[in-house]
Order: sequence, then C-alpha cells, then structure tokens
Amino acid sequence: SVGGDMISFPRTPDDTLLFVISDVSGHGATAAFYTVLLKYLTSHSAKAYENDPQAFLNSVNQEVIGRINNGFVTGLAGHFSPRKPDGSRELILSHAGHRQVLIFRKNTQTIEMIELPNGTIMGFPSCGASKPQSILLAPGDRFYAFTDGVVEACDKSGEEFGMARLIEEFTKLSNRNTQDTLDAIHQTALTFTNSLDQQDDVSILGFEVQD
Repeated sequence: SVGGDMISFPRTPDDTLLFVISDVSGHGATAAFYTVLLKYLTSHSAKAYENDPQAFLNSVNQEVIGRINNGFVTGLAGHFSPRKPDGSRELILSHAGHRQVLIFRKNTQTIEMIELPNGTIMGFPSCGASKPQSILLAPGDRFYAFTDGVVEACDKSGEEFGMARLIEEFTKLSNRNTQDTLDAIHQTALTFTNSLDQQDDVSILGFEVQD
C-alpha cells in the first residue's frame, strides 16, 4: 500500500540533525507520488539550512506551489541544539499545519501537549510557517510528533481515537523504550478502529534525550 505521509532526515551543510514530518492531502498513488516529490524538495532546501526551521519550511513551500494540484501539504520541521553541560538539549521547531506536539517529562512522568505558534499549510503563495519555538528537553525527556491519521482514527460508531486517548496511551507506555512505544501506539490505534485497513495514513516520530 502507498500513502501521503513522510518522515525524513535531509542532509544539512553542517550535519545538523534536521527532521521533517509531513502529510500530503489525499490518499493512494497520487498522494504517494507527491510525497516522493516532497522528499526531493525537502532534501534540496536542506542544502541551505541555517538552523531556522521556519525559513526551511517557507523555502519548501515556494517549491511546492504550482506542483501539487488540488491539494496541500502540512509539515513540521526541527533540529536539536548541541548538548548542554547538564545533558539537556534545545529542540527548535516550526510547523506548517502540524501545530500540536507532545513532550514526555521524565522527572514528573507526565505528558505535555504544546501548541506551537500560528502557521499555515503549504501549497499556496500566501502561506507561511510558524515562528521557531524552542523547547528545553532534559535527559530522559521525549518528544513525539504525529500526523492526523492517529488522532482522527475512528471506530465503527464514528468516535475518534482523539488527543486525550493518545496522551493516556503515551503515559502508560513511558516505561518502554521509544521504538516499542511507537509500535504499541500504532497497534492500539488499529485495534481501536477494529480494522487493519486504516482510514488515513498513520505516522509517528519520537526522540528521547539520552542520559
């Protein structure tokens, strides 16, 4: 099967770990074709990356305009600062339609939902990514980003999996390693829908700051 979600780590001039998660509107082969195009465009824009995810997403948007017909792209991009003496790192993010991210705080064993500054989808001349926001992550903290296919997964009655349930599941799984957590969340969402044929693409990205 094919779809329109993408998680990518394009190469930057100074080898900064830049990550991108995006979602092309639509489904199937058409969305998958545009995803291949988007991967190329993000790799091209990353060649001039100067630690500014807002400028990066706006550059990608300029390349997207006119290339995706009758659709749009949402995206989130960011990078981590060098490790501080206490082991913490700054996470610098900007979004174009992926406003909500989750942070797991190890010291309190709680999940924070963070609403990033206003930013608009890509694909139109008037669109613009959000201003960069910096989030401090201590050793053991985790960052999660996801496409809307997770929270909007529906059961047979039409009830959505939802943000509250997603936060609850991430909290329950905090004792597992990051990869096991992501796998379990994906399986839980599929079980909730009671169908192996999900209605929308599901992509989840997770990082943990090592002790």
